[in-house]
Amino acid sequence: MPPVVRPHRALLALALLLAAPGAGAAGPLLYLDTFVVSTSREECLRDMRRMLEEAGLTGRITPVTFTDARGRRLQDGWDAHHPQLDLSASVKCVPTDETGALGVAGRDPEATWRLYGELHRRLQKL
Repeated sequence: MPPVVRPHRALLALALLLAAPGAGAAGPLLYLDTFVVSTSREECLRDMRRMLEEAGLTGRITPVTFTDARGRRLQDGWDAHHPQLDLSASVKCVPTDETGALGVAGRDPEATWRLYGELHRRLQKL
């Protein structure tokens, strides 16, 4: 059964998403979105990685982790970068809260908006 991920148009300011590479003095554009996660963390992470790769963010994809109350390092997202353009995206899956977040950052307004639109459309199709 395919996962049910329904995007929402609400903005969510996550420090994780603001830490995208290139978020320095030139002030890149940053688009944020939230969505509902109704799958396991593993399924959400698998789907999000595939979505990032299919959108062309194959330059570098690194896991985002946190330490839980028991001291375990767990993955809850991905940071991904475009191989040639100054564009990056971060996704976070929090199935215990049934929430997820998407952030896209870049210096070029048109390229950043196109990538955000592409990822937003892909979220709607999941």
